[in-house]
Amino acid sequence: MDSKTLNTVKTAVVWLLAIVGVVLSIYLFANLAPDAAENPTQEQLGAERDAVSVILDFTLWGLIVVVLALIVVFLVISIVTNFHKNKKSLITAGIMGVLVAIFYSMNTGSTVSKALAEKGATDSDAVLASSGIALTIFMITVAWLLWMFMGLIMKYVIKK
Repeated sequence: MDSKTLNTVKTAVVWLLAIVGVVLSIYLFANLAPDAAENPTQEQLGAERDAVSVILDFTLWGLIVVVLALIVVFLVISIVTNFHKNKKSLITAGIMGVLVAIFYSMNTGSTVSKALAEKGATDSDAVLASSGIALTIFMITVAWLLWMFMGLIMKYVIKK
């Protein structure tokens, strides 16, 4: 995909998102009652909640899904067209996937299960949260160790 086509697609997506934002803003302001700030009735409050709920649902399930789909599509196109340039990135993504799988399989969710249970989370939420916390701690530890010992490692590599 050449840069002209890519710039055209980017511009079209930006304009589409801008138009959707304007339409949702108009929808929100049309459903806000002007006198609701002083003496809101239950009907006015319900209409405002419904208006905000529709916008949030659309944002979550509409825009985020579209953006993630576009990311995946352009990623696949990039991998197919420039496979040799993406070897290191693919290896890194594979290693990260293996680490995520290992940490997910090792966790039972006990790390944060009490806090999440109070909020009404399920067991799978607790496992995901625990896995994310453990993986983050592991990655920070690896980064710190590399930072501490990179000088020694590089001296050894350069001597050979």
